[in-house]
Amino acid sequence: MLFLTTLIADTPANCVQDLFLGTWSVHISSEIYKPKGEQVKCPEKFNTSEEFTFTLLERGVAISSQGAVRSGRWSPDANQGFEVRFGGRVFFFFSDYDAQNVSYCRRTSVGYVHDEGLLNQKFRCAYANNTKPTVSETKPLLSAYEDPEGHKLWVGSPLPKDFSLRNINGKSYLPRVFNQEQCGSCYAAASTQAMMSRVMVASNLSSPLGQTEFLSVQHVVDCSIYSQGCDGGFGEQVSKFSEDFGVLIDADYSPYTAEVGECKPKNPSGKRYHFTGQNYLGGYFGADNTVESMQWELYRYGAFPVSVYVDTQKDQDGKDFSDFRQCKRRTTFPGVKPVVPNYPELTPQQIIDKDGRHYYLKKSNHLVLLTGWGSDEDGDYWEIMNSWGNEWCDHGFIRIDRGTNAYNVESAPIVFYWAGENVEKPVEKGGLWLSNGWFDTLVALCVIFGVAVIGLGVALVFLLKNKKQYQQVSSMDV
Repeated sequence: MLFLTTLIADTPANCVQDLFLGTWSVHISSEIYKPKGEQVKCPEKFNTSEEFTFTLLERGVAISSQGAVRSGRWSPDANQGFEVRFGGRVFFFFSDYDAQNVSYCRRTSVGYVHDEGLLNQKFRCAYANNTKPTVSETKPLLSAYEDPEGHKLWVGSPLPKDFSLRNINGKSYLPRVFNQEQCGSCYAAASTQAMMSRVMVASNLSSPLGQTEFLSVQHVVDCSIYSQGCDGGFGEQVSKFSEDFGVLIDADYSPYTAEVGECKPKNPSGKRYHFTGQNYLGGYFGADNTVESMQWELYRYGAFPVSVYVDTQKDQDGKDFSDFRQCKRRTTFPGVKPVVPNYPELTPQQIIDKDGRHYYLKKSNHLVLLTGWGSDEDGDYWEIMNSWGNEWCDHGFIRIDRGTNAYNVESAPIVFYWAGENVEKPVEKGGLWLSNGWFDTLVALCVIFGVAVIGLGVALVFLLKNKKQYQQVSSMDV
């Protein structure tokens, strides 16, 4: 396989970050190029011997699709190109353009691959193509999402006024409503429901997950070392458990029992789903998450968990109430939006941030699923999927006010991304880097074999020498 390329500094490429999102196929040279005069120049023609594939997601998350290294980080290089880092390996690319300075953001003109660290002196040349872009200049990734008004899908474009994963052109991108019963497993229920929704979106319903196969909430409750079984947990901890161990489906673990049991899968070698990049939307707890950023995350990647406060509170007359449990959209008493838990040590000014929109509460105690948004006669709303069964509220769903942080819903959204299924366990390589191409691997093996042969030869000479000395001494003794 051959590739023609030229390197021009200060390129005229102009690519917005959204256009880098998607799955890239990278072709890497078999030759290693060392800097000459602090310059690395790729020839007009070079042979490629390795292909590497990765997917670039928002918030700097990168996921590979091969080998033991699954997650990494990426960042755009201004509007010129981008850099990706995976397990000690760095990929850097410039975006392509033509003689008329028209940018082609779905392909690269030149790229380099090298190991991480200072003063690396070994480079490989590479080129890449975005074979499955997340966003498009004419339509989004999923045909089911196509906006009839022809809106473009990069950030800044108009979003649909109403959007629900429950019904997109007659199709649902949500699993069935779950009932956690008396077990405090909302964290596991909301997280696994989000995972299934995200697989349904990423696969455009081609995967059975969420339709005929369902992630096991019981597996998380029984086995997660990062959570507390029926005593609660957090969504990012479920994602970490899935990253490290993988979540089994119901058929390979056991039915939900609403209590903590022994961690004993029915089929330990069954299909395990992995997710990565777990974090609060915005990068940290309490980040300034705009309504628009939550909408874009939902629109592109599927449902995600949000935390709410649902316990009994005190109204201005000291009476107990719980609007969320009663399926109410907003608080029943005036003067405070959203509902503020009864924390006497906090003043309203400590709760409300300076722009007057966010209400950062000390605590939330229930995790639910954000599944859509819309507007009606009562104003803007979020659509929420709960884990209290089909009998609760609107067949397991509720509408709550959007843009006012009702029930604390906008304070701590959690995101994570599908990293694949049945991921291979890392193999102990003893310091031998096997991912830089077959040539390097062969050379390394030859070196190891040569060292072994030399060592064996030295040992043999030493033994023969000792044997000769031993025979001479024996003869003198006789």
